[in-house]
Amino acid sequence: MIRRRTFIKGVSTGVAGTAILASTASGQSDESALIVDDFDGDPGWPGENDLGEWTDAGELAEEASVVDIGQGLSYGPALRLAYDGGGWYGTNVGRDVSAYDRLELVVRGADGGEEDDVRLEVGGVEDALPELTDDEIGTSVSTVAVDLEAAGVDRTAVDDVWLTFGPEASGRIDLVEVRFAGGDDDGGDGPPAVGGNDERPTDPDGDGEYEDINGNGEVDYDDVVTYFDNMESDAMTDNAEYYDYNGNGEVDYADLVDLFGEV
Repeated sequence: MIRRRTFIKGVSTGVAGTAILASTASGQSDESALIVDDFDGDPGWPGENDLGEWTDAGELAEEASVVDIGQGLSYGPALRLAYDGGGWYGTNVGRDVSAYDRLELVVRGADGGEEDDVRLEVGGVEDALPELTDDEIGTSVSTVAVDLEAAGVDRTAVDDVWLTFGPEASGRIDLVEVRFAGGDDDGGDGPPAVGGNDERPTDPDGDGEYEDINGNGEVDYDDVVTYFDNMESDAMTDNAEYYDYNGNGEVDYADLVDLFGEV
């Protein structure tokens, strides 16, 4: 008997596709990422992901749909997955990802803590998400990163990525992007730490603008405070291209307002 999930995973478009490289920053790097799914309508979801491979979701409390999550100016489409006692999201990869260190899920939850509801499968390795990463899902968009080598993934042949929700789980996540990132250039050319923070700023949505000023992996009110307190510091004025959200070439109060709108 063929399990339904095994059957579904075999229904791929079979299209080799073109590996899409996008400038992104996650953790503490400014690097290229292999975008698997970004739900921007090109190609349309479901059916085909950004690698030209099969992708879909099912057995959810509500039909999965692409929505505009409306979190400030930088976030647009996301795949909404509402679950109650089960459900899955799957996307085929079908290639060597040895050039990348991490699988990254750019995501937010309805209530926070949804990582406890998720089982992740990548390249044949499957476990509860908290067993594969210390990153948590919050109510603001942030990046949940899984170290592929530490997880035991054979990066030379990754077939697919699956998220499944347990029979006791109930909640909702908005999945903004699925990507592979990191590599030999990890560390990149991103901006230095701001203020008294130990961590360098990050770009959770991969748009080239660094909204996570305190480097904790998400955009929150502390980032707004840190921006305000340090907007005249060398760390920011010498790196204005990372913090110039309105595109006028400088760090100013208008950028601060834009950042506030993303929280």
